Amino acid sequence: MRLERISVRFGGRAVLENFDLSLPRQGIVAIMAPSGAGKSTLLRVLAGLLPAPGAELGPLAGMRRAMVFQEDRLLPWLTVLDNITLVMEGANQAERARLALRQLGIGGAAALLPGSLSGGMRRRAALARALAVDPELMLLDEPFNGLDNEAVSAAAACIRRQAGRALVVVVTHQREHARQLTEDIRHFTGPPLKPSGSSIAGLS
Repeated sequence: MRLERISVRFGGRAVLENFDLSLPRQGIVAIMAPSGAGKSTLLRVLAGLLPAPGAELGPLAGMRRAMVFQEDRLLPWLTVLDNITLVMEGANQAERARLALRQLGIGGAAALLPGSLSGGMRRRAALARALAVDPELMLLDEPFNGLDNEAVSAAAACIRRQAGRALVVVVTHQREHARQLTEDIRHFTGPPLKPSGSSIAGLS
């Protein structure tokens, strides 16, 4: 898939300017760039949360999407289970949500409020929420923040399984985290966001 002419400005400052990107239909693409380069802005455009007038997003615009932000964004007055089922559709929502929690190693947290969880557990709950939606397009902004090595391995395995039937775009500063997910690692500079010329695979 080819995304074209993505432009976003904040206060007259170009963060994305006629940005083009080629993406596969399925699999995992990791985007690495310095802080403030525009990679989180790109994810928000792909998620449909930020307008980019004139951009051509092709099939992505109609995909079922889920996003994990840098912040966990769990509603503090709802249990972990309710935070997940709130965004789900279809049958067996609680069962599917509990499965995602178990796969990430926090099955016992379903009935707890987010405030009672450690930072790593909240992060895994946010990942479980995205996975339980069974998205066609999964957008991950620093998804492994606060996770130890064992939790990263479990989360990466879940994400790789999802990528067998979805496109996953992940932003990370950690090269090792990117390598645990994919060989398609693309390096950018910015702002405005642009290829650095050192991508491992699939430069746009």
